[in-house]
Amino acid sequence: NAVASVVSDLREDDAPLPFELRFLEATLEEVCRTVSRQVNLLSRVATKLSRQLQAASSHEMPDLVAKIQPMLEKLESLRVEIEQLDRCLNDLLHSDEDMTSLL
Repeated sequence: NAVASVVSDLREDDAPLPFELRFLEATLEEVCRTVSRQVNLLSRVATKLSRQLQAASSHEMPDLVAKIQPMLEKLESLRVEIEQLDRCLNDLLHSDEDMTSLL
């Protein structure tokens, strides 16, 4: 559970940082773990599919090619999610008002 992980990270950290910064750090760590898991899963699936395509006979090819489109859709969805995360983080980091409110 992502929320439990963030709360756990907050409790373990006794650093003198303000709560808001510790919360932001714990949240970013959880987001990075989640994205990393998604990338690793998609990488394993893509590698397996690639090997199957290389070894496939001509009559197996249509079924394997049909698996490519859902994979591309998942990759595109992940790309959009990462872009949104990047935009959100950059907006926060470039806003003096938002950054000051974290202190």
